[in-house]
This record gives sequence, structure tokens and C-alpha cells, in this order.
Amino acid sequence: FINTSSDDFDSSDESEKCEIESNSTTNEVISAPNPTYNSIDEVISGPGDLSQALENGPKQPKLVCFPKTKYGNHMRHFSLNWYKLYNWIEYSTIKDSIFCFPCRFFLKNNREKSIFVNEGYNNWKNALGSNSGLKKHHMSNDHKTSHAMWTSYLDMKKAGNVSVASLINDGHLKLVKENRNFIKSIGRVLLYTAVQGIAQRGDNEGESSLNRGNFVELLNLMENFNDEFKSKRISLPNNAKYTSPQIQNEMLSIFNDMIQAIISDELQKSQYFSIIVDETKDISKIEQISVVIRYFLNGVIYERFMGYRAAESFCGKSLLVYIKEIIANSNIDIMKCVSQTYNGASVMSGRLNGVQALFREEVPQAIYVHCYNHRLNLIISDVCKNVTNVKMFFGIVENLYIFVSGSSVHAKFVKIQKDMQYKSIIELKRVCLTRWTAQVFACASLKKVLSPLLVLLNNLINEKSDRAAESKGLLHLIDFNFIFNLVMFCYILGLFKNTSDYLQNVNAEMAESLTLISSIKTVFQSMRDDDSKINISFNKLYLEATNISKENNITIPIQNSNKNNRTKKIPEKFRQFIFTEKNSLEKQKFISKSDLKLNLFLPTLDYIINELDKRFTNNSNILSSISYLHPQNENFLNYEQLKPLALHYNIDLEMFLSEIKILPTTIKKYEIQNNIKIKSLMNLVDLLEKYKIVFNETYKLTVLSITILVSSAACERTFSCLRRLKNYMRNFWT
Repeated sequence: FINTSSDDFDSSDESEKCEIESNSTTNEVISAPNPTYNSIDEVISGPGDLSQALENGPKQPKLVCFPKTKYGNHMRHFSLNWYKLYNWIEYSTIKDSIFCFPCRFFLKNNREKSIFVNEGYNNWKNALGSNSGLKKHHMSNDHKTSHAMWTSYLDMKKAGNVSVASLINDGHLKLVKENRNFIKSIGRVLLYTAVQGIAQRGDNEGESSLNRGNFVELLNLMENFNDEFKSKRISLPNNAKYTSPQIQNEMLSIFNDMIQAIISDELQKSQYFSIIVDETKDISKIEQISVVIRYFLNGVIYERFMGYRAAESFCGKSLLVYIKEIIANSNIDIMKCVSQTYNGASVMSGRLNGVQALFREEVPQAIYVHCYNHRLNLIISDVCKNVTNVKMFFGIVENLYIFVSGSSVHAKFVKIQKDMQYKSIIELKRVCLTRWTAQVFACASLKKVLSPLLVLLNNLINEKSDRAAESKGLLHLIDFNFIFNLVMFCYILGLFKNTSDYLQNVNAEMAESLTLISSIKTVFQSMRDDDSKINISFNKLYLEATNISKENNITIPIQNSNKNNRTKKIPEKFRQFIFTEKNSLEKQKFISKSDLKLNLFLPTLDYIINELDKRFTNNSNILSSISYLHPQNENFLNYEQLKPLALHYNIDLEMFLSEIKILPTTIKKYEIQNNIKIKSLMNLVDLLEKYKIVFNETYKLTVLSITILVSSAACERTFSCLRRLKNYMRNFWT
């Protein structure tokens, strides 16, 4: 607490402050007026360690040693004896200053001019001066009036004769406190129901109703544990209980505004943001636009949902207006946007009148990123649609799902799993080409319950039930070709799933995503180019398919069979009625291992590789540059590769070049000193944040790089919320 500086302390400012006490200092006697002090609606001046209630009296801490201030060659400080000289003194340990207790509570005029009310007095050198400091304030008319009111208050309180004004004010304070606690309780109930996603109102909230709805019933429950809340609710008139639907909606709207204010404040503090937009139909068939903002702040990546907007028009210009409205309502500077991510719909991605093109006319730096999850899913969907045998395979998987979903069949399917002592019941999954990773779940679940499924089909055939014919047809389709397809796609789709799961993560960033996509392409390309790897991969899958077939008594084709694979043909006279290029009877039946390899395994690999090249090699130079910010990249911090990215976002190239020359050395020293490894772009950002004064341009480039979006998964998650909130019942009542 002691200032050891040798410089003299200039007390002229404090002396001038003391002279602000402009009232007369005569010995005029001040009569005691009616003591009315400042109510809760008026802010009591002074720091928080002073008295906040009149009945508590002045705060007079007795420290062993008070902080000292140097005046010339002397150290001066507050003295305990001053409490005895002036009983009105309050001492603030926070500000090391003196305040006047009665003036803080009773002074009406000149409050803003009084040091003893607002700033506090701490000119210890002149504190006891004859015409300054404490004595001057003590003799001022304003202080005398306040002190007289305080004395009168103490006398009336001691005699039990508190003034009417004081009683009214005390009653007002109590009423305000009760009202606030009551409103807080109602707000907590509304917040609870909102967070849990449960209905708030009941269809009949009358007192005779057995169930008055979650909101009213929760209020009734609170009465059992809070007597103050119960008495307050009973005492309020029926037209002022603050439980009407109008008040409820107003409070929920206030909650929304509070959340939006927090998000807006965070966005204003962040350097950049990206925008995600997607649309879906709600249960009432209204197209809802979902907008999510992504930004980086204080070492954390945030993806914040900004709200839904019902779309009345679906052209690019109209959708852009909706998006800009949502951004404007949050007071966000649109020029801080660095990227925009949508699905591949033409209205969003169109180069001329698509939303992305129109948005870039206003914000040129906001590059468009086609959602990487959609791209991966399109690859799988195209394989399923365009490779004939693969299309047939997934058609059978879907038919098995539909067949087993029937109530009577499903019950038998569950019973068989229990009889076979499965630890948990496994359900077949639907094949949905528009749902990410749906195919991998469908294949994985079918592979796990293949044995119970075959038992089910055989039982239904033997029982000669009404589903026997259908069971026999499905059982006939589950041959070795089907088993090989199942094993192959469990493996192939598993490679895609890990990357797809990462892309859906909030912390997914472009550099890591590009690395993962490149790894997938490398895996498939190496399998295709290297004959030894082809044989290893294929033999591994073939062996697994063989083992599964043996376990389930499925016929395995003879290897290297010389038997002609005769194709069934439709008679020539019926060909004029065929409209497809290749009819189902002409489907090739693979009868040997080499057939499976040449006509199924390799074509599937070729198609996947071509789709990966088509959908992920056309990335712009800007996006491709980001991968060179990844510490694991072999060309990490390559200036020529990073230059397109730096130019696009107006990074100072000279400063940037200078920074990346010394950055690798800094990274190595940092890793040694802290015993950590910089493995990801996020690790690099954390490092640069500590040295952003030195590496300012590089820091900006890395921050905007992790802000750039790779997926619209955040919007997809809001669709799940929409389906949960706007369900059939709620749509019916509204």
C-alpha cells in the first residue's frame, strides 16, 4: 500500500476539488426538516463497500494500517481519530477516500458537486485545515441540512416514532423487492419450459381443470415451496398476476432480445464472421430460412443461431433481403463477413442471380463455400444411383427395412434377436439418399443382424404366412453378391463417415477439412493405382464376405470358374416395349472372385475417385491456400501458396512475408519451452494470439481462416429444433 516513489505529490488538484464546496460555512443553525431519504429509484452514490442502507449507519472500518500517500517528504494517511471528530465519516477501502454518510442519503441539491457524495475526499494533507477538507464540509449548509435530517431520523427511530414519509419509503422498497422476486419466479418458470421445449399453455386453464398446462401447474408447484411467492400471487388482483399469454410472450421476447444483445456484442468484438443459410419446410409447409453466424472470440469458435425467417419468395434477391434483415437486426457490420456457406441449390449457388453472387456484389471478400457435407453425400448418392449393381444392392437394403418395419414381422424380428441373446435390440435403418451418413448406418445395422434376419425370412416361409412369398423373394436376393456389397460398403462408407462427422463439428476448420478430403482421395487412389494394394484390399473384403456367407449357409461362387456367365435376355419381339437402356433381366450375375473384382469392386472405386476429383479439385486458389497454414502441411507457410489468400483479404504482404520468415523459429522455441506440439491451425492461432503484436498480419490471416465455414451442419441442427418446437399439436392450435 505504500508508495515508495521519490517524486513529490502534486496536491493542487485535490485542493481545487475541496473548494467546490460552495455553500456558506457560517454557524447558522439548521432546523431539522422531515427526514426523507433517497428511495430505491435513486442511485445511492459511492463505491460498493460503503453503507447501502440508512438503517445500517456509516461504514467505519478500523484497519491496522491505512494506505499512505506521499506529500513532499512526508507520508500521510487516514486516521482512526477522525471517526471521533466527525461521526458522519465513512471510509472506503476501495477508493481510500472519505465519504459523508448523511449527505449520501439525504442530500437533494448539489449532489453532483459534492466530493463527499460522489468521488470521495482523500487530500490527507489538508483534511484538518481550518478552511478546507473535513471542517469546511462539516460547516456547509448542505451538510448541516443532511445531518439534521439524519439526526431527526435517528431520534424518531429511537422513540419508535418513524415519520410517515419514511414508513412509506420503507414500504415502497419492500413492495418493489417483492414484485421483482415475483416476476423473477415467473421468468424462471418460462425459461425452464422454453429450455425443455415443452408446451407452456393448456387448452383449459380454468380452476376446475385437472391439468391447467405446464406453466400454471409449475406456478402452483412453486407455491408449495415458496410462501412469499404464494402470498404475493394470492394478493394480486386477477388482472395483474402477470401470467397472461400476452405477458408470457412479452417476457419470452425480452429473453430473446437479451440473447441477441449478447451475440451482437460478441460479434462486434470479433474481427470476422461467416454466414450459413439453409431452408426447410415446417409442418405447415411454410419455407423457413435458418441463419447461423460463425465467429472466433477469445480462443473459442462460436456458431450462433440468429433466427428463422418465413420466405414468401424464393428468388435470389428476395432471399438475400431476408438474410440482410436478420444481420441488420443484430447490428452486425456486414463488411466483416469473410465467407458464406450454402447447399448446392441453384437459387443459393448460382453464379449470376444466386444468393452467393448477389451477396458478393455487396461484400466482395465473402467467398462462397459449397457445404462439404453435401458434397460428400452427393458422391455416395451418385454411386448409389449410377452404378447398376450398387443401385440394386441399396434397393434390396431399403426393401428389407420396409419389410421388417411391419408390425407383425417386426415383433418376430425382435423376439429372434432376444432368443439369440443379443445384448440390445438392433433396428434396421432406412436408406435415405439426402441424409448424411444414412447409408453407412443402414449397412452397419444390417451387417450386425444379418443372421436374425435370415432366420426370420426362413421362419416366415416355413409358416406359410401371407408374407411367405415376399420373404422367399427377399431371401433369394441375399446371395454372395449381396454379402460382398454389404461388406464393401461398410468399409467404403466408414472412410467417409469419419470425415463427415468431423465436418459437422463446430470446431471444424478449412485447413483440417482439406487435409482429410485429400487423405480420402489418396486412400482410394492408392487402392486403385497399386495392383498389390488392390489385391490386398479386395482379398480382405472377399475373405470377410466368405466368412459371413459360411456362417449363414449362403452359397459361395467357385473361384476361377470357367462356366459361362450367361446373361438372361428378353425375347426380341418384346424389346420394342423396353424403355430403359438395360433391363433388370440383363443384370450380370457375378459367379467368380475375378468377376466381383473386375465388374463391381473396381468400377465402384473408379466412380468414387472420379466424383472426388470432380467435386473437390475445383476449389478456388483462395480456399486451397488455407491448407498451407496447417502445421502438418509439408509446405507449411509457403508464401507463394498463401499469397492468393492474403491478397483476397487485403493482408499487408510485406509485413506478412517478414512475419512468416521468423515464425517457424518462434514455433520451435515455443514448443520446446512449453513441451507441446503445434499440430493444428487452432494450435497455431492460440500461439499467435500471445504474440499478435509481432505477428499481426499472420494472426489476422489464421483467424479469418478458422472463421471460414466448411459445412452447413449448424443450420441442419436448427431444423431438428424446428421440428421439435413446431409440431403437429402446436401447429393445430395456432
